[in-house]
Amino acid sequence: WLPPLRQRREDIPSLAQFFLRRSAEQHGKPVKGFAPDAMQSLIAHSWPGNVRELENMIERAVVMSAHDMITTEFLPLTVKESTSPG
Repeated sequence: WLPPLRQRREDIPSLAQFFLRRSAEQHGKPVKGFAPDAMQSLIAHSWPGNVRELENMIERAVVMSAHDMITTEFLPLTVKESTSPG
């Protein structure tokens, strides 16, 4: 048994990079990584859908991105709001 992703925030960067590489290869996209603010948003998010939510969100961001980096522009509002003050 593994605890939920929100209790394993230290695993998020490596999981995110794994899902990014796999999605980029599957979709033929040149995406290589995450902008620092995008990664911070991923780490701060509570991930109620656990790892599957992270995987699906990253695949969507890869498909939508026209750049080699995932920026917050390609993250859902709920993820971006995780790092908003207040």
